[in-house]
Amino acid sequence: RFKIAKTEGGDLLTRGCRYMVANTNRCLYPGGAETCPSTCGTCADVVDSPLRLKITKTDGTLTTQGCDWVAVNPDNRCLFDGVAEACRATCGSTTDAPVVPTPTVSPTTPPSPAPSPFPTARPS
Repeated sequence: RFKIAKTEGGDLLTRGCRYMVANTNRCLYPGGAETCPSTCGTCADVVDSPLRLKITKTDGTLTTQGCDWVAVNPDNRCLFDGVAEACRATCGSTTDAPVVPTPTVSPTTPPSPAPSPFPTARPS
């Protein structure tokens, strides 16, 4: 998550890259494209976000910092969720990171190979 203004000097909103997915015109907000390169299609630009990021540290505490803070200890801080994508120059990130995490839970039972001979009117 990060703080972003819709216009230069405008009110700040606390949002994440999922907010940008809903309307990619939001990538035009100051700092948007640099902060969400996968969403905004700017992965070729290896630059740091100019925005302050809400970072969840490994101990679970939150801190709001910029990429200059990450640069003080990149070996550890680039590992925090979302930091490597937002601080691409500092962290040396040149690969496209996913916008939305991949689901990890598999279905509990596989689908049946054939339709039921006795279908129900409503799903169970």
